[in-house]
Amino acid sequence: MAIVDFIFISVALLSGAQSIRMPSVISDAPKLLLLSFDGFRYDYLDRPLLKPNFDFAINKGVRAKYMKSTFATKTDPNHMTMVTGLWEESHGVVSNKMYDPKYREIFWMNSSDPKWWDGDGKVEPIWITNERKEGRYSGVVNWPGGDVKYGGRLPTYSTGPYNRSIPYTDRIDAMVRWFLDDEKPMNLGLLFFEEPDRSGHLYGPDSAQVNDAIMMIDDTVGYLVSALKEADIYDKVNIILTSDHGMVEVSPTRVIELNRYIKPEWYIWVDDSPVSAILPKRGKEEQIYKKLRSAHVRMKVFKKKDIPKQWHYRNNRRIMPIIAVADDGWSIVQNFTQNTFTIKGNHGYNNSIIKMSALFIAFGPAFEEGLTSKPFSNVDLYPLMCKILDFEPRPNNGSLETVKHILFDYDSMASKGTGIAVFCTLLLVVALMAGGYYAWQRHYGHKEEPIVGEYVNLDETNPQQGGGGGVPYEQQEQHLNLKNQTKASYGQEHGYGGTQ
Repeated sequence: MAIVDFIFISVALLSGAQSIRMPSVISDAPKLLLLSFDGFRYDYLDRPLLKPNFDFAINKGVRAKYMKSTFATKTDPNHMTMVTGLWEESHGVVSNKMYDPKYREIFWMNSSDPKWWDGDGKVEPIWITNERKEGRYSGVVNWPGGDVKYGGRLPTYSTGPYNRSIPYTDRIDAMVRWFLDDEKPMNLGLLFFEEPDRSGHLYGPDSAQVNDAIMMIDDTVGYLVSALKEADIYDKVNIILTSDHGMVEVSPTRVIELNRYIKPEWYIWVDDSPVSAILPKRGKEEQIYKKLRSAHVRMKVFKKKDIPKQWHYRNNRRIMPIIAVADDGWSIVQNFTQNTFTIKGNHGYNNSIIKMSALFIAFGPAFEEGLTSKPFSNVDLYPLMCKILDFEPRPNNGSLETVKHILFDYDSMASKGTGIAVFCTLLLVVALMAGGYYAWQRHYGHKEEPIVGEYVNLDETNPQQGGGGGVPYEQQEQHLNLKNQTKASYGQEHGYGGTQ
C-alpha cells in the first residue's frame, strides 16, 4: 500500500509541474484580442472613478504610462498604424479625409474600395497576415478597414461594414463564438468601440459624460473577462486594451479663421482642424504660404518639404503642399460662426502633446503581471503582436526591442517547467526503487516499521515558480525606415456628427 501511495503522489507532483504557468495555445495557435476604445486618453484611468475591471486588468498584466500616437493624431491613421506598424507617410493614411492626386478624388467615410486601403498591394493589416498561416483565422468587428479586401482577401469573420449600432456586448459575444467555432476557430480578433471619443467631442474631455463613458467601458471589460471565463478560454487568450489618440478641450474663443488671411478662391480646403490640409490653386502656393506663415501665433504653417522630420509626415502623395497645424486646444476654420462651432473636445494635434497619447493595458499568458511600463509608440504594437502570434512581421517602422520587456518570459519558464518535470520523473523512479527495496525487505529482510515519506509541495517551497524573470527575446533583425514607400492608400470615417 505504501508503494501505491508513493507512486500516486509522485504522479500528482509531476502533473503539478506541468500546470506551472507556461504559454498555452488553443487549436495550435496563440490567441490575441485587440480592443480599441476610440479617444481613450492615457490618463483617464487616473480619475477617481469606480473601475474595478480596469483595475483587475492592470493588476493581472501591464499598463504603459502612455502609448504615443502617430501624427496626425486622428482615428483612421492611428488604427492603421496599429495593425501595420507603419508611419502615416508609409501606409498612406494622412487623415480621415484626404485627396489623392492619382485618383483625383477625395476620400469620404465608409468606402470599402480597396484602392483607398491596400496601398497598391503594399499594405496588409495583421488580420490578413495571420490567415496566411495554415489553420489560423481572424475576426474583425468595426475596425477601420475591416470590411475591405486586401489582395482579394477578407478576414474569415466579420460583422460587415462599420455599424455603430451593434451593442458592445454583442461585439464581444461574436468574438467568443468565433473563438469556439468547431471548424474554423479564430485566433486573432480586433474590436473597435466608439466611446469615449464620441462623448469627448460632444461634451469635452473633462465632462461628466466622459466619466460615465469610462465607467461604461469598465463594465464592457468586465463583460469580456466573464464571457471568456464562462467559455473556459480566459487563461488562453491575450488581451490588449488600447486607443488611437487622446483628447483636449476646445472652445469657440480659440479659433483661427483662414479666410481672414487668404482668399477662398486661392485654395481647396481638403481637411479641417487641427491639421488643415491646403491644396493651392495653380500659381498660388507661394502666396498662400507667405500670407499664413506668420498669420497667427497659435498656428504653425509648413510647406510639405519642411514638415518636421519627427512627424514622419512628408513622403506621401496625399499630404498636401501646405499644412497648417493649430496649437493645443486651438481650432482652424475657414469662416467662423458661433452656431456652427458645436464640439467641445478634439484631437489630431501634434503627437508630442501628452494629451494626445493613448491608453495601453495588456494581460494574459504572454504578458508580465503587475508591471508599469515606460512609454512607447503605437508603431511598436505591430511587431509586439506578431511576436505573440508567432509569425514574422511584414516590413514596418516599429521595434520589438522597445516593447519586449512587457512580454512574459516564455523561454525561461518553459525550461523551468521542463527541469521540474525531469526532477519529478527522477523522483518517481527513486520512489519505485525505494518501494521495491522496501517490499523486498518486508518479505526477505528484517521486519521493520514502514517509513512514512515526506512529500514536498514545490509551489510552497519555491513561491517564485511561475513568476517572470528576464525576457531573453532576440532583437528584431530589421528596424526599417520605410519613408520612401509612398504609394499606400488608406482611409475611413466613422461619422456620428462630430469630428473624428
